Amino acid sequence: MLPVLYRLSGDTPTTTLVVYVLALLLFLYAVWTGLKAADVKNRAKGAARYWPVVRNGAIGLGIAVFGLWYILPEVPLLGKAKGAGLPIPGYGVLVATAFIAAALFSSQLAGWEWLGEEGKKRKAQILDLMFYIFIGAIVGARLLYILVNLSEYAKNPLSIFSLQGGLVFYGGLMGACVAAFYFAKKHDIPFLRLADIGMPAVSLGQCLGRLGCFSAACCHGRIVGEDAPWGVHFPGEHVKDLAGNLGQIPSAAFSTHAHDTRWVELATGKVSAVFEPGMVRISEWALQNDQSLAVHPTQLYEAAGQLVLFLLLLSMRSWRKFHGQIFGLWLVCYALLRSTVELFRGDLERGTLHHFLRWMNLPGVAAKIPLEAWYNVSTSQVISLGMAALGAWVLAQGWKNRATQLPPPALPQSAPAS
Repeated sequence: MLPVLYRLSGDTPTTTLVVYVLALLLFLYAVWTGLKAADVKNRAKGAARYWPVVRNGAIGLGIAVFGLWYILPEVPLLGKAKGAGLPIPGYGVLVATAFIAAALFSSQLAGWEWLGEEGKKRKAQILDLMFYIFIGAIVGARLLYILVNLSEYAKNPLSIFSLQGGLVFYGGLMGACVAAFYFAKKHDIPFLRLADIGMPAVSLGQCLGRLGCFSAACCHGRIVGEDAPWGVHFPGEHVKDLAGNLGQIPSAAFSTHAHDTRWVELATGKVSAVFEPGMVRISEWALQNDQSLAVHPTQLYEAAGQLVLFLLLLSMRSWRKFHGQIFGLWLVCYALLRSTVELFRGDLERGTLHHFLRWMNLPGVAAKIPLEAWYNVSTSQVISLGMAALGAWVLAQGWKNRATQLPPPALPQSAPAS
């Protein structure tokens, strides 16, 4: 549970060299993805054939230069820079690992889904699609986070562009789906067939991503009794990184509890907005002990659920009856999983009915729905209802029209069946 694994400051020749190497690798990776896309589009003539290389390379170079300026105190040709350093969070490392794992796995599934030369082409296209998915997911996740916390951003609109702030998975999922739908239309790929490939990879990525949430202590659970065997304490302001230096970033659970003025009964984990005998103030306990109170490890709950869902969806490839069956089942199952995990969530940053009513300037009504109440439904639970309904509709329509579809390949094959 390290919010920050290491901080690259650029204050020594070694760390400066590491920053330059990382920037170079980022640029080369962007160029490589462009070359793979250009190979797929080799039917294009002239300079248009290399447009993906130019596009991806320019974006990669821009990000690399910005990173150098932001991290290092001085950059050749740019002069004096921001020099803010770069904390390497456990969350970021695991989310990046999750994205790469999902990209490679979905590409492999595409090779199994389409046979022969078409399979090779689709594998390369999936890697190209990841560029669109990345942009769509980041934009969607950030937009939904801003909407959920609109009341805070309304006080300071320019903070929307701050590097501080969070992301919301459902927003990222919506943005990724929009990007995938656009890509599928552009390359004449049936969207539901593409979605059947993507959803197992999404669960694999989300399993690893939630481990990143556990590292940062975001998306944490409700307070539990001190003797609860599943309760987890997250570190406070004096947590150290792998090098033994202060990470300078406390865990998200500690930050929440350090500003929580409600009261808690330590033995049972009961939380109340008003003082009752035997209770202590949450913020005072957290600051005195430099750690969060014991909470449900909801990140691990969802990671385990996603692993099970990944294995289930992967096994479905041998008995699915129509395109979209894996996609529809994922929508329904994830909606149920997320809604269940939300019952144990305790992070006050996420949107809830209580926050919505206060934003609507209805404090009296909001007061009747305490933050700790089980019926204080979250934004994610509301979205889950719609997602489950969409998944049920996809399954119903697919089953109704299943006779018109050719059975898709069930297992990996290297050549068309004779």
